[in-house]
Amino acid sequence: MRNALLSLLVAAIALPAAALAARAGPGDGTLSVEGGSGMVTVQARGGVIGRVERGTLTITDLTPGDGNDAVVQGALLQRPAGPGTMVYKGRNVTFRLIGGSFRVQVVGKGISLSAVGQGIAVLDGDGPAPGVFSTAGDDCKLAPDSCRPLPPLPVRIRFGGPDRPGPGQVPGPGPGLGPGPAPNERQPQQVQP
Repeated sequence: MRNALLSLLVAAIALPAAALAARAGPGDGTLSVEGGSGMVTVQARGGVIGRVERGTLTITDLTPGDGNDAVVQGALLQRPAGPGTMVYKGRNVTFRLIGGSFRVQVVGKGISLSAVGQGIAVLDGDGPAPGVFSTAGDDCKLAPDSCRPLPPLPVRIRFGGPDRPGPGQVPGPGPGLGPGPAPNERQPQQVQP
């Protein structure tokens, strides 16, 4: 019985990752975040899976009606926050969106996220151990030493796309992530992928 339960758990974790890999197309890039503390925002077309140990998850479906709905489990509280937007709060909240365009913002501790597609992310680490990230195809859960620490100030990065900068080049401004920052909000910087 215990082995069957373990097999089901492994399959439940592996299937979303396999679905992400199967949908990767030409020009798609990746984003991996592991052990994150702070804020991670992703606006992209493609797929994303993730988990937050404790915090708030906000998901906006930018292509409603396409049949690619978010799957969220473990949230203690959920509420609508506008057209196509839901806010979830809790501990050990898991989520996945496969296909379509979306905006996902995770604020909290213990953020693990993998995205495949084309988009923009804003990363803002918090605390002495903010977690790590990569846009170079590295899996930060399996190889954290190959990943970089989340920045202590908001940094905007691009992953995927036909005009993806080469090594050593700084990404261009690209599309925004919605309305501009509030007057007292820190401005995101840009980093190399």
